[in-house]
Amino acid sequence: MKETLSQLLNPIWLLAGAVLLVTLSCGGDSKPEASPTPQARETAPAAAQTALARLQAGLATAAATITKSTTPAPATPQGPALASGTLPTATQAAAVITVAPVVAPPSNVTITFVTTPVRPGDPARLTASVPPGDNCSITYTAPGGALLQLPGLQTALADTSGFVQWSWTIPASPASGTATVKVTCRGQSATAQITISP
Repeated sequence: MKETLSQLLNPIWLLAGAVLLVTLSCGGDSKPEASPTPQARETAPAAAQTALARLQAGLATAAATITKSTTPAPATPQGPALASGTLPTATQAAAVITVAPVVAPPSNVTITFVTTPVRPGDPARLTASVPPGDNCSITYTAPGGALLQLPGLQTALADTSGFVQWSWTIPASPASGTATVKVTCRGQSATAQITISP
């Protein structure tokens, strides 16, 4: 700051000295032999006024520069903090919002018994533990992937102890393979496999 002020004032002091010299020359000397000529007396005031005008302009410029250099810059806010009533940007919102992983609740349906292995034409039975009073359905997928609707595999209501049961007959065809049964209660399900052999 001191160096800047010195650089600004140096030409001003030089200009002021020049004005002083011109003024002294215009005022004349007390010695008779140093009296200025009439032409010098006419041009000296104009030169002094020009120098004075330059001095005033230089002083104004210096004052403006000093004021600008000494005025503190406005503080720049830092950090992710937001002013009251200011909406966050997309980047800030993305940094704040977190997505929790979706965890499936544990199933309340458990197959406690299924007849396996069986032969084609044999009776089969399945028992499941479910919430008491739930209305449950069952599906039977034969070996090879065909979904069969068999007598005895209708929707059933669980008893007060939370058990539900189905009984049906294993189809004669296909004669071997692995069948799949699925019990569903209120969106939750459990599966079991039945081995079929001749």
